[in-house]
Amino acid sequence: MPESQFPAEVYDLEAVLFELAFEFVDFTTSSFETAVQAAAEKVSASVLFNVRFDQPRYQRAAAVETEPQRKLYLLLLDRRGRKVDVLGVPEDHRRVVEEVREWAARPLAMQASVDSQTQLKLLLYAACAPLRAAG
Repeated sequence: MPESQFPAEVYDLEAVLFELAFEFVDFTTSSFETAVQAAAEKVSASVLFNVRFDQPRYQRAAAVETEPQRKLYLLLLDRRGRKVDVLGVPEDHRRVVEEVREWAARPLAMQASVDSQTQLKLLLYAACAPLRAAG
């Protein structure tokens, strides 16, 4: 397995299982949505949202919640469409996940009137906090 840019000490079992589920996905033949759904099934999780993410490093973001632990994870597809980074979302950011989920469930016409990118960037910032603290 290629070495991740995220240190192992911030991982838990579900995060490792998600990362393994994406390890051999060929995104030229499988969509990110299909891969996220398959990974969620393997780890007993629910997909909360899967949206476009306008960020220099990533193109798509999905959130999943494990059952019954109710842990939240952000799954981020890199800009080249070849690798997925898995980040735990702190519990105190559950509200932000719910806001993005509600936005993603709206009809497209209503989505256009509200931008979700700020909330997604906040989730990315919160999920990376342990990495910044680790140095």
